Amino acid sequence: MNGTNAYTTHYVGNAGPIGTNPTTGAAYQVNGLTSSQGGLACEGVLPYYPSVSSATPTVPVGVTIVGISDGTSGTLMVMEMAWRGLETSPGSLRAWPRGCAWNNDCTAVKNVRNAMNTVKYNGGGNYNSMSAGSNHTNGCNVVLADGSVRFLSASVDLNRVLLPMASRAGGEVVSGN
Repeated sequence: MNGTNAYTTHYVGNAGPIGTNPTTGAAYQVNGLTSSQGGLACEGVLPYYPSVSSATPTVPVGVTIVGISDGTSGTLMVMEMAWRGLETSPGSLRAWPRGCAWNNDCTAVKNVRNAMNTVKYNGGGNYNSMSAGSNHTNGCNVVLADGSVRFLSASVDLNRVLLPMASRAGGEVVSGN
């Protein structure tokens, strides 16, 4: 941007979880393309390419309320991503108009793969899976699929709470706080 500082986004959409569904034991789906930034999850409310199977972009089908069978009041849609420490990792915070690059990195949506405030950009391979979090004490603000805003504790269990909340239709039962 002509040598000037750009504004960054501090909120990202939920592409979906990466890991293992605690109810079924199956791996959560990640798009089938090879990405230098770790691919993008397909089972969230705002997946990037939910049915990618080739290197040619296709018109993705949007997620509808009916498609959120786990329930809108417990499904993560948007999360904060602006925690102390990201600024020390070059490339972690990028200009909001950057959006998503086909089959590479995405500023607009992120995978839910790690506990809050734990994983920042490592310079290559994990940009799509940096941790959500904020500079608020003990958690971050999230928007659920029903449109409500909640403060989510940083101490929530990744496997029992955060991953199931990131899945829109995995059949998981969220347990814990």
